[in-house]
Amino acid sequence: MIPVVASNRFGTEILLNEDGTEKQRIAFYGRSFITDETGAIVQEAGGEQHQPYTILSTTVNPSANRVTRSAWGLFRDRRPDLYGVLQTKDGC
Repeated sequence: MIPVVASNRFGTEILLNEDGTEKQRIAFYGRSFITDETGAIVQEAGGEQHQPYTILSTTVNPSANRVTRSAWGLFRDRRPDLYGVLQTKDGC
């Protein structure tokens, strides 16, 4: 019901032991993305090795977001009368 921005690093990180020898190698695959309010990807970073730095941006349309939310009936189908137990610390 809301746009999502997910970012991930790209490249390889090498962790060293105290003596300078390689301890661990971690690969990050990039593929950062931005979705619209329905979860459809509107921008995505390629993650190609020759282009490790990518800046993503998009424009969010608040009107479209409101229309989508109302069409899904998210708030229409709520049952606040059943929320009482959620408002207690122990769930009782």
